[in-house]
Amino acid sequence: FSSTETIFQGSLFGSTEEDERTQILYRASDLLAAGFTKGTINQLSFNVTQKASLFPFQNLNIKMGCTFKTELNDSVWEPTTPVYSTTLFTTVAGWNDIFLQSTFDWDGNTNIVIEICHRIGRIRKTRTIASLRRKKDANVNKPEKEMII
Repeated sequence: FSSTETIFQGSLFGSTEEDERTQILYRASDLLAAGFTKGTINQLSFNVTQKASLFPFQNLNIKMGCTFKTELNDSVWEPTTPVYSTTLFTTVAGWNDIFLQSTFDWDGNTNIVIEICHRIGRIRKTRTIASLRRKKDANVNKPEKEMII
């Protein structure tokens, strides 16, 4: 990609649920408008604006896929392919860089689906400003409020 533009803001790691699975849709039109170009994705970064989690997230799995769908359906998960997995993941305040174990090639035409799954292991109170629904469409022009993790 040719840009470091922030496309989505929300709460990926701020759930009080023991297990969490989220899919985010990035529309090709929004990515292109933000300056991205087709190419190989080898890293994802998430900006934690205020860290509130006390324990590492367990069994973090990230998957990616392409689709021509322009919206996600709450009753159907989009097919994705594993690109990253770790047994423990601790967030830090600021940018959290995840270097993919398997790169992902984006053609510049299809929409990208990113799926993030993790287990908290210990339920704790977590204050969130904006919680993600089960699935969330990313939109460059209408970002969610910043997250507290």
